[in-house]
Amino acid sequence: MVSVKTYLCDKADGLFPIETFSGSMAIEDAVDVFGAVELIVDYQPVMPRDYIDYINWLWPSLITATLELVRGRKAEFTYYEQYPHVVFEPIRAGTHVLITPYYPRPSSLTGKITTFTRACAEFRELTHNIVTAGYVYCEHIGKAFSHRCARELRDLGEIEAELRRRAS
Repeated sequence: MVSVKTYLCDKADGLFPIETFSGSMAIEDAVDVFGAVELIVDYQPVMPRDYIDYINWLWPSLITATLELVRGRKAEFTYYEQYPHVVFEPIRAGTHVLITPYYPRPSSLTGKITTFTRACAEFRELTHNIVTAGYVYCEHIGKAFSHRCARELRDLGEIEAELRRRAS
């Protein structure tokens, strides 16, 4: 089981799912967007939502890492402000992905250091769910930042094309 969700952070309301974003928040005028990307593998939060960061920096990094992964390479990405980083490593002849999170600093939400063990996800399920959540992110954040998602949408399309090629 792999789940990928994006949350926006509003000073008044805290975290809320990006799907509920109407485009009317104060982030419309902001340079950066605070929020969280939550990745859960087998009910274990690998990227917990309490690590709030600039999601407009985190999503492009996650998409680039996923693109590297579908190209058969080990990939690593780092949060912009929080300093955690996550490593995706293809294993079992590329059918699975070993995900290793590193969280050297306390969560911005709870103040606690997160310690997680590695997680193993099925390659197709992980990449499909990241791509799906990436499109949701671009669809909703595009209401405020239409210029922000052009590269991300191109890369998501390239990931989908590579996945289709692998499946045939």
